[in-house]
Amino acid sequence: CYCQICRKLSGAAYSAVSMIEMDDFKITKGEDNLAQYKSSPNKTRHYCKTCFSPIYVQLDSNPNERRIRLGLLNEEPVVNITAHIWVSEKPKWVKINDDLPQLNEC
Repeated sequence: CYCQICRKLSGAAYSAVSMIEMDDFKITKGEDNLAQYKSSPNKTRHYCKTCFSPIYVQLDSNPNERRIRLGLLNEEPVVNITAHIWVSEKPKWVKINDDLPQLNEC
């Protein structure tokens, strides 16, 4: 994701996220340490109250899905990169050098 909020939260040119169905998502420890805020009308961001790390995003338009920050996982995830999202907010100095779909928003 190249959106301005994700870039600021990650301190990088983009943020690697994975869409996970709610049936496949489970917080096993520390759920009471999560806080949330509405970053835009359709989007709620959940983060750690101790270290402020962004954990996941939930869209009102798709309550059965979570967007997980891959950099927070303890194990290397097996991923299939499918698209670049929010390229409308991508920094001009970032070049995308693959043939994956580029979505202006998401």
